Parts: sequence; structure tokens; C-alpha cells
Amino acid sequence: MIAKLTSTDSFLAPFEAVKFILKNKKIWHYIIIPIIINVIVFLILGGFAYWFLFDQLSEWFAFSEAWYISAILTILQALAGIVVFFVVIALITLTANIFAAPFNEILSHRTEEILKGKKIKEKGHVIKSIGQEIIIFILFISLADCTTISPTLFM
Repeated sequence: MIAKLTSTDSFLAPFEAVKFILKNKKIWHYIIIPIIINVIVFLILGGFAYWFLFDQLSEWFAFSEAWYISAILTILQALAGIVVFFVVIALITLTANIFAAPFNEILSHRTEEILKGKKIKEKGHVIKSIGQEIIIFILFISLADCTTISPTLFM
């Protein structure tokens, strides 16, 4: 049976989820570990993005002291900042899904056990869920590569 949710129910669902998590402390570690992994991935990718935007881009255009080179560099840094921001967010999301897949599998089983009040036989699909996330990652990257404009199109 599919439950019919109103827009109010949909809006309040995340708050109910937080209350459920706070009330059931035995599932916290399935949530905290992926968050720690996400923070580490964010710091690594964010550090690389910062290095690219402010160090590498400046080195590429440091051959002149002309005012227009400084203006071009500023515009390029702003545009690159926007692009890199979205790329980093997409990569963080995809990588986080790969690392969180095993925890999500176990978290789902534990939540169902709490809600139904009975032990659920685990099926052991952790490797399968990681594999599915890796396939999604590869498809996303390949589709993103196909949709970029190639400079060779204009030659």
C-alpha cells in the first residue's frame, strides 16, 4: 500500500526523521561515520579547488603586468570559481554516495527493525550497493564528458 502524503506531511518528514534518529541512539554511528567521510572528501576537494583557482590560474596568466591581464584573470577566476564550485559539489555528492552505500544499507535494515519491532534477516547486499554507486559515478562522469563543448567543434 502506498501512503498518500500531503505537502505539509512532506515538509515535516525531515523533522520527523531527525526526531527518530535522536530517539534511537543505536543507529547514530551509521550516520556519523559517513558524515566524517564526507567532511574529509569535502576538505580534500575544496583544497584542490582553492589551489586551482588562486594559485594555478594566477601562474598561467602571470606573464604580464598589464591591467587588462589582471581584469581577464579576475573574470576567469570568478567564472572558474562558479564552475569549480558546482563540479566539487557534484563530485562530493557522488563520492559520498559510494562511501555511504554500505552504511545506508545497514541503516535501512536497523530502521526497519526499529519500526516493525522484529529482527530482519540481512541479505548482505553491501558490495552490490557500492557497485551500483560506482556505476552511477561512471555514468555521471561519462555523461558530463559528453555534454561539454569540445574546442575541436569550432576548428
